[in-house]
Amino acid sequence: MTANNACESQFVCSFVTSTVQQCGLIEYKKTWPSQILPLTCCKDSVDSHLHKYSISRRSIDSESSSLKIRAGLFEEDDDTLTICPKHRFALGVGWRPSTLCSIGWKCTKSKSNLKGTITKEQSIFLKKYYHVLLGIGSGVCSRCRKELVQRMADKENRVEPYPSDSMDSYCNVEVSESANAEFIMEDTREEISQNDAYGEVTQCKQTAQGAKKAALQIDEENLKTDCISMDSMDDCISETVYSQSSQYSEWQDSQESPSRKRKIALNTFLETVDISPVKKTLTLDFDLASERTKNDYVRKAKRIMNSVLGILVPQQESLLEEVLYESNACKYKTLESFSKAYSSMSSWGTQRQILSLLVQDYSYNQLKDYIPDLSRYKLSAARKHAEVVGIGKPVSQKKQFREKATIQQIENFLEFILSPAIMTDSPFGECTYKISSGMTLKVPKIILNNVRTRTVTLYLKYCEETQNTDILSERTYMRLLEAIEPNVRKSMKGLDNFAADGSQAFDNLKSVVETLGKGGKGQEWTEKIAISSWKGSSI
Repeated sequence: MTANNACESQFVCSFVTSTVQQCGLIEYKKTWPSQILPLTCCKDSVDSHLHKYSISRRSIDSESSSLKIRAGLFEEDDDTLTICPKHRFALGVGWRPSTLCSIGWKCTKSKSNLKGTITKEQSIFLKKYYHVLLGIGSGVCSRCRKELVQRMADKENRVEPYPSDSMDSYCNVEVSESANAEFIMEDTREEISQNDAYGEVTQCKQTAQGAKKAALQIDEENLKTDCISMDSMDDCISETVYSQSSQYSEWQDSQESPSRKRKIALNTFLETVDISPVKKTLTLDFDLASERTKNDYVRKAKRIMNSVLGILVPQQESLLEEVLYESNACKYKTLESFSKAYSSMSSWGTQRQILSLLVQDYSYNQLKDYIPDLSRYKLSAARKHAEVVGIGKPVSQKKQFREKATIQQIENFLEFILSPAIMTDSPFGECTYKISSGMTLKVPKIILNNVRTRTVTLYLKYCEETQNTDILSERTYMRLLEAIEPNVRKSMKGLDNFAADGSQAFDNLKSVVETLGKGGKGQEWTEKIAISSWKGSSI
């Protein structure tokens, strides 16, 4: 842990009461601070974690919000919470869902569908009404998910009365001790919203010592009502029941949410055009819904749209529909063009570039209709290509040459062997070298004064004395000498090879003179010529 980290401090972990795990450190995240931190300091990226468990990025925008939601702290402020490394890992990137259904309402904990996971709204609903905390991203089977969506819709459309044991807090009753047993009832109407604030329920509970019954009356003008005597209490009760029912009916018509009003109006319209009414609405993200659910809503929307177009432009629905869906037709033509280009390419690299242009705007099923041989692996590879390399950009292929011997190492060795102590130029002859560019070079023939192994040993000894550690292997130096092809000095009576070749000419001349002397010139002529040649004088 660094001392200059502004986030590090000593706190008490706020998540110790939300989970069964104790506070502590985590071995897998050695770069994390070892102290308890404010929740606002948790800023690591969770995009890959959200994508892995099909969690919408609309509900979670940071690591801190994911930690808070998983712990059930929906209403808490991030600035007031702290977290230890162990809880940060357990509720964050280290969290793993069960492979079984996490609800179990319609199944016996069967295998869950990880594509349809618990959303933030569903987690809040389960915690509020069922006192069950399921982390966002938990798996749920299709039947239980359907039941959960239905229950959420029922809770949203239903107004529940308040329990009887909580009515005392909404009503005040004062009883006078007069002979007439007058009741003075003070109505303390309070506004109470259930679910999406569909209405307000006002009830009054009356209690009186020695009274036979309680009187409850709510009039339209919210006025106080006094029940003067016990004899008129029956009439008050009957009037109260009638007034309460009529008042609730008027309230229900006026206080309904706009969404419910629109739904009722839509169902009324659908009934007139012989289309089944809308019984349910989608509460989760459309992208996370199953294919069957998506098809149901698409089919329903098309029927409703055709009916609306028939009313707007009778007998011309197709023309207006063509104008509305003209953009979709352009998209289809674009897909067809890309499909032809994809099929004409034989290189997978080029195909991946083409797919990277489409993966951001089209789903796998949409592309599958135009590219039959498309697999999910290829689609994932194209998405990775778009993120890492760029959309439609080719992968840069740089040629990498492996150099075992650097230019500096070769120059050091050549400088050593070309010194006069190691190598000598021959007074005659030349060597021809052909370099990589195709050019032919002719250089004087050189003579290596020592054998190759001895020369390499001398160079390594020289490097050791000069503390030069940038050296190659002995075999590499031997290959360099073989490429140069120098003549190796021959030991002949202590002479150099070119000196020995020069004396060979005099020996040949002496042999010729002796042969001519034997052939008829005589002994005297032979000796005279031999002496002249040795002394270098002319004959």
